[in-house]
Amino acid sequence: MIPSFLRRAASVLFLPIGLAACSDGLAVVAQESSQEGDGPPAMWETPAAAWRGEVLFREVFPDADLESRGWYDTGTPTLAAEGAPGTGSPGAFLCRFHVGASGCAGGILGRRAFPDVEAVHLTVRIRYDSGWVGSGRPYHPHEFHFLTNADHRFVGPARTHLTLYVEQVEGTPLIALQDSRNVNPACIRRNDGVAVGCDGGSVEAFPFGEDRSVAACNGLVGEVDAGDCFPTGPGRWYSSRAWRADRPVFRESAPADGPGGGGGWRLVEAYLALNSIQDGRGVPDGRIRLWVDGEEVVASDSILMRTALHPEMAFQHLLVAPYIGDGSPVDQSLRIGEITVARGIPRDSVPAGVPEARNP
Repeated sequence: MIPSFLRRAASVLFLPIGLAACSDGLAVVAQESSQEGDGPPAMWETPAAAWRGEVLFREVFPDADLESRGWYDTGTPTLAAEGAPGTGSPGAFLCRFHVGASGCAGGILGRRAFPDVEAVHLTVRIRYDSGWVGSGRPYHPHEFHFLTNADHRFVGPARTHLTLYVEQVEGTPLIALQDSRNVNPACIRRNDGVAVGCDGGSVEAFPFGEDRSVAACNGLVGEVDAGDCFPTGPGRWYSSRAWRADRPVFRESAPADGPGGGGGWRLVEAYLALNSIQDGRGVPDGRIRLWVDGEEVVASDSILMRTALHPEMAFQHLLVAPYIGDGSPVDQSLRIGEITVARGIPRDSVPAGVPEARNP
């Protein structure tokens, strides 16, 4: 049964979205890059383009020398010999999961730093090869992670002050976040609704102030479709929340004449904007958007992503690390043909023709 604190309107989805099994000790080699790529080709111009500003970097995998283009923590990723349509590139990142494997054969694509921004826009062209089933569970694989300047560049994505995820689970696109390092253990609301601590009172009445998680463990503020809170060790809790599309878009056939370019390629675009801090308090006015092949599938303007404990928080790194915690149930693969990271328009901007507020 879904706990009442996770219910919103008539229907709220509860799902496990945890990263507790991920490693917090990914080895990286620090490397800065100021390289800027060209913007996405004209065939990509969808409604999401109105939310995109200056391009910070663009990767189309012309060769395997990723470190020369600013990537680090790369392992030895595999490049397919065929690029995505419209990119002009001969290659694409190939992530093959062997049966039982949690990560890509050859290693993850890795991390890429970019200038601090409070709003970020992601554009990806991705293809799931024939036979793709994902994790076979209502969680994972994780795919694209945005990390912030509140954590060091060596941080594992599973336990941070804020990680934003863009991915799809069982074919359904979603945006999720976790901020487990922010959990105040003095008052916890577990997934079953039971309060732990709280001076014997309720989570709602506990005086957290700004010393709290913005996700599930210290209660929920703002819009949410799903939440997760469970212990990961003595005094440690995993705290996350998510927003899902209303259908499994990726189980539908890719449009042959769509912006993905045909051949099974899909165009995924996301916009993430941190909430404001006003009068010493975090305000739930953060914004998210997620588009697949030009269709908006997730949207909200009422999200708390940070509190006043982190007023200078900004997005700073993209980590591309497809991950299936329980191991892949089959031999399967996905391909990434292009990644473009750009500044997002300011949080309080509204593109022409776009509703001022959209909540799922």
